Amino acid sequence: MIRWIFSLFFTVVAAGSELSTPAWLDQLRPALSEAGQVDLLRVQTPARGELDLELDEAIPGLRGSMRLLWTNPGPDSVADVVLNCWANAPEFNGARVTVSALRIDGVAHKAELLEGGQFMRVALPRALPVGGQVLIEGNVTSMISPTGYHGLMTKSEDGVWIFSAFAPEVGVRIAGEWRVDPLAGMADALRTHTAHWLLRLRVPATYVVAGPGSEIARRELGDGRREITLAAPLSRNLCLVIGKGLVITEREANGIQVRMWHRPSVKQAAARAAKICAVALTRCSESFGSFPWREFDAVEAPLEGGVGGVEASGLVLIGRDLCEQVGEIDPDIPPADVGTRMLEESCAHEVCHQWWHLMVGNDTMRSPWLDESLTNWAGSWVIESQYGPVVGSVWSLSLFAAMSDRSNPPLAMDLPAGAYTHTAYGAVVYGRGALMYQHLRNQLGEAKFLAAIRDWTESHRFGWAEPSDWDTWLDRHAPPALASEMKQRWLRGESLTQQDLVKVVSAKK
Repeated sequence: MIRWIFSLFFTVVAAGSELSTPAWLDQLRPALSEAGQVDLLRVQTPARGELDLELDEAIPGLRGSMRLLWTNPGPDSVADVVLNCWANAPEFNGARVTVSALRIDGVAHKAELLEGGQFMRVALPRALPVGGQVLIEGNVTSMISPTGYHGLMTKSEDGVWIFSAFAPEVGVRIAGEWRVDPLAGMADALRTHTAHWLLRLRVPATYVVAGPGSEIARRELGDGRREITLAAPLSRNLCLVIGKGLVITEREANGIQVRMWHRPSVKQAAARAAKICAVALTRCSESFGSFPWREFDAVEAPLEGGVGGVEASGLVLIGRDLCEQVGEIDPDIPPADVGTRMLEESCAHEVCHQWWHLMVGNDTMRSPWLDESLTNWAGSWVIESQYGPVVGSVWSLSLFAAMSDRSNPPLAMDLPAGAYTHTAYGAVVYGRGALMYQHLRNQLGEAKFLAAIRDWTESHRFGWAEPSDWDTWLDRHAPPALASEMKQRWLRGESLTQQDLVKVVSAKK
């Protein structure tokens, strides 16, 4: 599109020309599966970024530089760009992401910090028209804290660094407004559109790096460090695990390399985790749309606060405590105890997040149910399809969770994350949310239900979904009476009884 002022256009081309070229994008292609190559063409005007970082024990954390080329996708011109800096939220307990020496199209600039630094507003020198590009550059420092947020942005005593929400990412702009709701409740610290990233990391040569996408280059620096380059196309958020003492257990899932990074002491648990991750990747790919990346990484991580797992694009974290309680149980034996069951459920759940929120994006602050409820249903569906009646009704766990909501009347499911207590969030968004989809499955029948979920996923693949989109989707696939029941009773909790929950679990297939 022709821009109204040519001088600005030439400034952008000169400053960000490398990022805007097909050659730059070609560097990222090795990380994609055949389906991902198709996705690369369908994703319109994604942000393109480079991070050049090194691990610095003195900070402690990461430091380096960022280059981010953003294209205005429309539908109108913009006067500013907002970057998410989630690690600055109070919930991260002292972690910090800072950007210094900020430049906009090569010119020094000062940003405005919002919500205590959770967002960085960059006012543009001129309004950016639809299709226009702006290059944002600066020096980045990502400092960990002793406790982080559920164990994110921390370093374990045995030297494993967990970096999540460690880099500025372009936020989400809907209906002419940037969304700057602060992190709240149990919400995931991620809300961004799909972007392409190239990461160069310098770390001690004895450390391993698990991150998004695929490693495309490695070189020894001769000073006890090595530089690793990761290609991370189609990423909605970034997560890195850097550390020592981790080994890999590998599996394969329809051509996708599955790697479980773990301590040697939990070898059997890691083998079980790798197996169920591969099963979940296979089943979801077959039923809901192909996995776009060539590799998938799961990492045993020191998570906190009762969190069993955390998702990121192409990578998930699985709690150490879950791996430790499994012990030496043969990974080929179906889960017979609660600990083993929880490990498998957590792995399946986090894998399913690759489809919802990481392919189908949604606002995890305002509408967490859009991804969490469907993901929790799908994780149980994976376990059910793998073991059948051997492990009993997998939906009993969702029923147990849902029944813990003692609110009268029942809480609505479509509330923002900050409206719930931790107990209510688990009961309503996870427990009742999974049962809501199971009820829809019971009513539509297996074939129609799975076709509907695939339609939801393919319609919004690497795009963005709002609750209104869900309403439209439901009306398309469910008879009017059923659609009304789903919206009023299940989603909003109107006249919903505990007997309704029990009937879902006891329904005959």
